[in-house]
Amino acid sequence: MLSPLKLIVLGIILGLVWLIFRTEKHRKNINKAASDEAKASPAVDLQQCDKCGAWVDVACGKKNCPISS
Repeated sequence: MLSPLKLIVLGIILGLVWLIFRTEKHRKNINKAASDEAKASPAVDLQQCDKCGAWVDVACGKKNCPISS
């Protein structure tokens, strides 16, 4: 027979299991969102060439370009 104490303990156990699964799902969603964000916006650092004024990520190819490749 189920006593009130057994029902309370069963409820606590079920609540803890539900909390663990919810926390794990939330953690996976955060990791997935972070990886999707990193893939979506690959940033490139640009430098302005003093000779031609162009914004480039590698040397512009002009003679005496101050940006080394």
